[in-house]
Amino acid sequence: METTLHRCIDLAPDLTAAVDQAADLYIDRILSSGSTVSALDGIDHLRRMMKTADGRLIIMPGAGLTPETVHQITDALPVREVHAACATPVAPDERHLAFGFIGSAPIATSASEVRAMKTALEKAG
Repeated sequence: METTLHRCIDLAPDLTAAVDQAADLYIDRILSSGSTVSALDGIDHLRRMMKTADGRLIIMPGAGLTPETVHQITDALPVREVHAACATPVAPDERHLAFGFIGSAPIATSASEVRAMKTALEKAG
């Protein structure tokens, strides 16, 4: 079974040390935005993380990627994988809102967004 270190690494005070530690723990991949809200803003940090990883694990950019913007990541970085929600807003269930189970703007994965992301990634090569 493969392991992915989720975005908790984005809060690490030293990203390169955190990448080294993850590799030492035999983590297979790290999902990261490069310590920014959006992976598009973290490209420089992601590049340093990839250099530090040096093939020992995969750095998977994610956060804020859309079919329209993913090319900015694929153009700038030697990515093997990306992470994206491919989600769109959905109408909230009033009962879930009343109980506080969801926020006021729920989202759900969209098949059309997934298809658009796949097409964008195929075009990127």
